[in-house]
Parts: sequence; C-alpha cells; structure tokens
Amino acid sequence: MYTIFFSSHGIVLQLPCQSGKAVTATFFTEQVFPNLIKNIEKYRPKTGTRGMKILIDNASFHTAKLSKNFLNVEGLELLPHPSYSQEQAPYDFWLFPKLKIYLQGKDFNTLQPLGTGLYQHF
Repeated sequence: MYTIFFSSHGIVLQLPCQSGKAVTATFFTEQVFPNLIKNIEKYRPKTGTRGMKILIDNASFHTAKLSKNFLNVEGLELLPHPSYSQEQAPYDFWLFPKLKIYLQGKDFNTLQPLGTGLYQHF
C-alpha cells in the first residue's frame, strides 16, 4: 500500500507502508499524519496547517476517533468524504486513472523506484 496526499500544486506527501504490516489508526497518527504536517509546514512556513482542510476516504483507520482527535489537535479540519461521483470525489476519477495509465506495463521491484516515478510524474 502507498499513501499519497496531494494538493492542487501536486504531491504533498507520499509514504509507502511496510509490506505485511497492518494499516491502523495508530500507524496513521504516529507515521503518516506527522509526516504530512511536516511537509505542509515546509510549503507553508508562515501559516503551517492553519486553515487547512483535509479530505480522506472513509477507511476505518481514517475515521477512527484516534485519527480524528489527532487531526483536530493539529488544526486540520476533516472534510466529510463525498459520495462516489466525478464531481464530488475527483481523485477517484482523476488521480487513480492517471496513475493506472502511468504505471501500466512498468515493473517495480521495490517501493523506492515506484515512489520516485510517481513523484517525477506529478
């Protein structure tokens, strides 16, 4: 699994998940979200996460109380995940098809070259 956060300017964070390791709310609050905040603060040194809104899907580790509390404490407003329609969930209809086209026919032995390729593509 690969976690990718992006803004209208491109990729903000891409983070591979260790193979065979469960993805949980603890993993997101200890690994993913802190890295996301650090990267946001690089791009927005004066304002950091102030006023930022985050849209993530309804996976149980995203909607867990632990995850919601962490985001709230850090000042990130969690937007409700929309229904699956092109207008309301653009990453499902814009990002994933673009990724499929880019990755088609490519073979990555490890996550590192995959991450490099994704970063360069976007």
